[in-house]
Amino acid sequence: MRLDPHTPVVIGGGVVSNRTNAGAPVREPIGLLADAARLAAEDADAAPGAPAGPDAVTTARSAPVLTNRHRDPAGLTMAALGVSGVRSELWLGGGEVCGTMLARTASDLVAGAGGVTLLMVGEAWYSKVAARRGRGPALPRVDDEASPAPHQVIGGVIDFVDPAEQAVGLADPVELYPLLEQALRIASGRTPAEHRAWLGELWAGFSAVASTNPWAWDRHPHPAEEIATPSPANRLVGSPYTKLMVSNEQVDQGAALLVCSVSEAERLGVPRDRWVFPWLTVEGAAPPLTARPDLARSALAAVVGRTLWAASGLAPDDVGPVDLYSCFPSAVQQQAAGYGLSLDRPLTVTGGMRFAGGPWNGYPMHGLARMVQALRAQPDAAGLCSANGGGVTKLAATVLSARPPAHTFSHLRPDEELAALPRRGAVRPDPAGSLDGPIETWTVMHDRTGAPTHGFVAVVPDDDHRCWGRVEHPDDLAAMDGDEELAGRRVRISDEGRARLVGRAATRPPAGPLEDVGRVPSVEPTVLRAVEAALSATVVASTRVHGGDVAAAFRLDLHDGRRVFAKTHPDPPAGFFVTEASGLSWLRDAATVAVPEVLAVGDDPAHLVLEWVEEGPA
Repeated sequence: MRLDPHTPVVIGGGVVSNRTNAGAPVREPIGLLADAARLAAEDADAAPGAPAGPDAVTTARSAPVLTNRHRDPAGLTMAALGVSGVRSELWLGGGEVCGTMLARTASDLVAGAGGVTLLMVGEAWYSKVAARRGRGPALPRVDDEASPAPHQVIGGVIDFVDPAEQAVGLADPVELYPLLEQALRIASGRTPAEHRAWLGELWAGFSAVASTNPWAWDRHPHPAEEIATPSPANRLVGSPYTKLMVSNEQVDQGAALLVCSVSEAERLGVPRDRWVFPWLTVEGAAPPLTARPDLARSALAAVVGRTLWAASGLAPDDVGPVDLYSCFPSAVQQQAAGYGLSLDRPLTVTGGMRFAGGPWNGYPMHGLARMVQALRAQPDAAGLCSANGGGVTKLAATVLSARPPAHTFSHLRPDEELAALPRRGAVRPDPAGSLDGPIETWTVMHDRTGAPTHGFVAVVPDDDHRCWGRVEHPDDLAAMDGDEELAGRRVRISDEGRARLVGRAATRPPAGPLEDVGRVPSVEPTVLRAVEAALSATVVASTRVHGGDVAAAFRLDLHDGRRVFAKTHPDPPAGFFVTEASGLSWLRDAATVAVPEVLAVGDDPAHLVLEWVEEGPA
């Protein structure tokens, strides 16, 4: 098959891990970017004499280098490589920016752009922190005058914190993601102790992958118990997360990709077995946590996932290697659920941001470079790489393969569907008053000794609003750090945002938006996908409700404002729900009593969806 000459292709990838923690000399980040670019050129394995090294680059694109905050890291890198006449660009954003850069590069090539584009990231944060703490030499700095400004700055700083969150001091990802994790735990039905052990198992799988990755910063295999258990070497950060569960930005690493058109790859003599094709990228954005209907579920990931599979013609189980942005376990869980991926399968090709390394917003370039190698080794497979900015606020998911795509590369943004998703509003206590309500989720932050310093709670006084509180009383922090179930316990928030626990701990959350979610299973991702496909809508919130007999019953809120009743069962007899649906349909057709309409039913996965009927007076 003759390929369209404008088809985009990744021809080389390079990764550098300068282990200054093991005695390697300290280097400026620009040197790491330059090394990664050289390695990417070597990886392309162009024909002898062809200008496929750095000299072939016509456009250089870089994410910001936070270590030394250079004005034009791409231009400085090309100067370090001794190459002039290259267009340099600085791409701003969050952790999604690497996915955006690749998608834009591929789109430019489809539109007829020529030449070779170098995409790169790099940080020397380990060395910077070591110098600041007196544990290492001063970090060298390249003179910005070698390239004082890029040709273009693209994008902007990501805004992912709501004013209501800022009002109580809630702003950093290390504070936001534990709140998502607690919501996921409550939805799972696990106790705090059970969930910590479960997180240890999940992250031990990532550590095992890192132990086989020659570029991983931490290649020591960490067992689940070590990851889950707080200790002097593994302190609590933001409960329930220990240090071994959170992204490690203290690394000295660089990564780069070389991307061009098929015609350019042929001109340069790059062997066909080096080519990896970006098939498509889907990008989208979500509001801050305050506005999300359900903190245990990412409606953004669900929309991105459904768009991705529909456009690619693939199903989640068709994908081979996967690398999900893995700053915190909750980010992985919410992406996996939205994309329809099982948590039992490998979800990283690097080892993730704790073990392979989390060089700020540059991590996805490392995942992409490693994915290129994985797909060359599996030429018939398709792979998925994701990039995430904020608090699962911006996602860019890309499908790649060594197989040529069946369709032209597409960069999709389901903005209209995302804009139609329902949102909560922020509510604050009345001036000179207070607000009481049930706890939806919480976390406690800890200092470098592991001592608790402060905490945050979210309260949902009704179906439409969310309120945040800051907790500082030692007794409340101790309770929030313990193994007692606090979901649904009442909290009082002052007009200044100070929160205190009130009343006794509940054995389960009270009736209302959190009804019975404390110790019950959540809706399985396979069931959610089936429901969304049948109803052509995204599930934005799921709430356990009474009823269902031997099945589990849920209220599902859809992005278009509809509300439905769903029943699931982990192992029903054959035809279990289909038989019930037939009986309900017969009764409804008889028109003698009011019977809810059957909206969807299936055996694999087992589910029954009915129209929602509001509860009436007894």
